[in-house]
Amino acid sequence: MEAYSADPQRAQRGAEEIAAIAERVEKLRLAFMDAYRSTRDWTGYGDTPSKQFIPLNEKQGGGTERTVTSLADAYRGMSDGVEMNTRNIRQTQDGATTAINESGEGRRTAR
Repeated sequence: MEAYSADPQRAQRGAEEIAAIAERVEKLRLAFMDAYRSTRDWTGYGDTPSKQFIPLNEKQGGGTERTVTSLADAYRGMSDGVEMNTRNIRQTQDGATTAINESGEGRRTAR
């Protein structure tokens, strides 16, 4: 039979660290969008080069934003999953502790 052990405090810290990564990725997205907005007018308007570059620029900028948003969402999802697992660990440990304590009390009262 295999033994099971877990450290819920350590798991919770891991969830918090992953959530912090999600926050940093979101800040990167916001910084990128600020920089992107400040340069997207550089192509000009109405002339042939701008008609070629504006759609490409918008496609690339939007694609980058969607990619970084997806990364932040993925990290948030991982953090949520680790937090859910942490709750399950605590419930399992609490249930086992309660069962052990109750079984010990039952033996003492049966004597």
